[in-house]
Amino acid sequence: MPSRSASSDVETLNVVRALVALSEHDLAFADRYLDRAATHLEPLCSRERFQVLEHERAALTRLAATIREAADRGQWGALKTVAHQANALQARLQDTEELMRVAADVHRSRNFRPTAAALAFVGVAHLPRDAVERARGAVSARLHDLLRRDGTWGEFYRDRSTWFEGLEVVGAEAVPDAAARLDPVAARRRVDEAIERGAFGEVEHLADALGRDDAPSAATIVRVASSAFVGLDVPFPAAAVANGGALGLVMETLAPDDCSDAAAACRLRRGLGDGARDEHVCPAAMRPVLCESLAFLSRHAVVSSAGHRYVPSFRSEVLLVESFPETEPAALTPLLDVLELPRRRGLARSDVENALRRNTAAVCEQLGLDPFQYAVVCIPFDAYVRLAPQRGWGREAMWTHLDGYQIGAGSELRALVGGDVRYGGCHDFCMVGRHYDGTQLTARFAVVRRGRLCAS
Repeated sequence: MPSRSASSDVETLNVVRALVALSEHDLAFADRYLDRAATHLEPLCSRERFQVLEHERAALTRLAATIREAADRGQWGALKTVAHQANALQARLQDTEELMRVAADVHRSRNFRPTAAALAFVGVAHLPRDAVERARGAVSARLHDLLRRDGTWGEFYRDRSTWFEGLEVVGAEAVPDAAARLDPVAARRRVDEAIERGAFGEVEHLADALGRDDAPSAATIVRVASSAFVGLDVPFPAAAVANGGALGLVMETLAPDDCSDAAAACRLRRGLGDGARDEHVCPAAMRPVLCESLAFLSRHAVVSSAGHRYVPSFRSEVLLVESFPETEPAALTPLLDVLELPRRRGLARSDVENALRRNTAAVCEQLGLDPFQYAVVCIPFDAYVRLAPQRGWGREAMWTHLDGYQIGAGSELRALVGGDVRYGGCHDFCMVGRHYDGTQLTARFAVVRRGRLCAS
C-alpha cells in the first residue's frame, strides 16, 4: 500500500495534469489554470526547485560526457572522481522524472499554444462534429472532476463548465480559409512537440483533424451565442487608476467610432457564414489603410491572445494603457519589473506572451483588480488606432506589438504588430514570426477586461 504522503502527491499531480490540459483547451483563461496548477505544485516542485532540478539534470548529462572522455583517455583516477559525483547527483534526481514532466508544463515557457480543438470551440479551426463533441466532453469531465478535487475554485470551474455547455453549432460551410486547417508536415511537428510535453490529449485531437481520408469539405462551426462586447465602457475603480499610475499606466476612455465599427462587424458576419459574402464598402471618410486592414481581417483567421476570433471593436471602452511616447521606445517603467521583463524593445512575442501569461495575476493584484475579470495584454489594434492621434503614435519607423495572432498554414502562428510610419502608421498592421526579436519592435501594454478578448 502506498503511504498517505505518496497518495497525496499522486492526487496533487493528477490535479495539476487536469489544469494543464484545460489551459490548452480553454485559452481565454489559460494563465489562470496554470497559476492554479503552480499553487498546487508548489509543495512538490516550486518554480525555483524546478529550475534547480533542470540545472542538475543538465549537469548529470555533462558529467556523463566527462566520464566517457576520461575513459577514452584512460584517466581512471579522474573517471572515478567524476563517477562518484555523477552517482551522488543521480541519487538526488531519482524518482523525479515524472514530477519534472508535469512541472515542465507549468514552470517552463507559457507561450500561446492553441490546440485544434480549442480553436474549433470558437469557430476558428474546423473539425468534424464528433471530434468537437469528444473534446468538449473531455473538457467538461475535467472541470467536473476539479469541482470535486479543488473546491476552492469551484465557482470558476462551474462558470467555465457552463460556458462549454453553452457552445452550439450555428452552421456548416465550406472551409473559407485553408490556413485554418492543419497540414500533415506542420501537424507532425506539433505531434512531436506534444509528445515532448506529454500532452497526449493534444495528439488525439490532431489525429482527429488529420487521420480521416474522407475529411469533409464542410466544417463544424461553434460559438457561444451570448458572447458580446458588454461593460467595456465602465470606468476603472479609482484605487486601480492610482495604483496603475505608479506602474506607468493611465486610464483612457476610447470614444466610439460607429463607422469603423460597422466595417469591422462585417468580419464577424462573414466568419460565421451567414451569407454576407460581398466585400464591405468602407465609407469615404475612412482612411484607405484602415479599410485595407479591416479587409484583411475579413479574409484571414486572426485570433486574440485569448484564442477567440479577433473582431476589432470601435465602441466606447475604458482601459489602462502605458503612455510613454514612441520617441522613447525603450522606456523603462515599473510595470516591466512586475512582468519580469528586462526590457520592452527587441523582445520576441514568445517572450512577451510568456511574461504576460505568467504575471497578469501579479499585476492585477497590485492594481486591486480581479484577475478573472481583467488581463494584461499587448495593446489591441483597435485601441492603438484610436489613441494614436492624441498620443502622437504611428509616426516613427518602428513596430508595436499588438494583441493577437494570424493562424497560418498548419496552424503556424504569426504575431500582430503595427504602427510603422513607413507602412501606413497607426492604421496599418502586419505579422511577424513569434520568435522574431528585431530592435525595431517595442511593447506597449494595456489592462483590459477579459470579455473584450472573447467577444464576437
